[in-house]
Amino acid sequence: MVKGKIYNNISVGELYKKITPFDIYQFYVGKFPPNDAFCNPFRDDRDASFLIGTKTGNWRHFDFADEKWRGGAIDLVQQIHNCSFTEALERIQKDFRLGENKQREVIKWETPKVVQFHPPTIKIITRRMNKEELEYWNSYHLDIEDLKKADVYSPDKIYRNGKRLNSFPLTFCYWYKDIQRWKIYRPFAPVQDKNTPVHQIKWDSSVPFDYCDNLHFSGCRYGFLNKSRKDRIVTAKVLGTDCVADVQAESPHCLNENTVKYFKENCEVPVVVFDADGPGKKASKWITKEYGWKHINVPDGYLKEGITDFADLAKAKGLEAVYKHFKKKGYI
Repeated sequence: MVKGKIYNNISVGELYKKITPFDIYQFYVGKFPPNDAFCNPFRDDRDASFLIGTKTGNWRHFDFADEKWRGGAIDLVQQIHNCSFTEALERIQKDFRLGENKQREVIKWETPKVVQFHPPTIKIITRRMNKEELEYWNSYHLDIEDLKKADVYSPDKIYRNGKRLNSFPLTFCYWYKDIQRWKIYRPFAPVQDKNTPVHQIKWDSSVPFDYCDNLHFSGCRYGFLNKSRKDRIVTAKVLGTDCVADVQAESPHCLNENTVKYFKENCEVPVVVFDADGPGKKASKWITKEYGWKHINVPDGYLKEGITDFADLAKAKGLEAVYKHFKKKGYI
């Protein structure tokens, strides 16, 4: 509970007549880059995992690596102070000096213009895969038939927002036929920063962040949710099942209500298949707790070898190693 003067409770609507969500974020976070990732100041974050912005149309925040930090401005105050919604409102009223002498100026900042995020328009002209490209996928024990079934292609030409991009060694394109969108994957692209040229971005996508691909199965005992298309292809091949789907990243924000509902209605046991590293385990455990799903990760013993997902495990140890672990966990 906020100590000191007790403020009369007001509704959120009344609160936002006096201040804005942006004011709240600025007060408790300090100056931040809207709609751009930065380090979360409320935890040990060295990878710029925190974002406050308007890509959903309203001011919201989320942390790509820690699901605790997500929601709206009032949620952030609750998360910072580990308090209830009512206590958060009281704290905001006190910190902004609302309800005191009307002559006192409320602490405020000029709110920047709300920016709607628009994904790039990507158009691809495909071609046959060359030897180098096939060898890349063969290293994961995947052949051309596996790739065709999963709509994985090589680009002859890439157009982004109407402009043709320069070529980059080893580039693949994932087609999402249900929504007619493309995602570009450059496995060996350099570490990305704000100055990275668009033709060198490792992942470039016109696919919505919460879109789940391959929701075409039904009547399944187990339904597997993978964190990437590559992992989904490996899982499907090892298990000999079509009861597999994949999201856009290892984050609860990728898992919308429609996806959760689909899994509930079309399989008996939904299973999250994410990485074995910190963010992967944290996301899979959160989903397990939130929705009552199961989860499976690569055994911890492989982490010291740099193996974090089942595609990596297949590449390093063979498909049999993946099969044995799923069998050990009771999913075969």
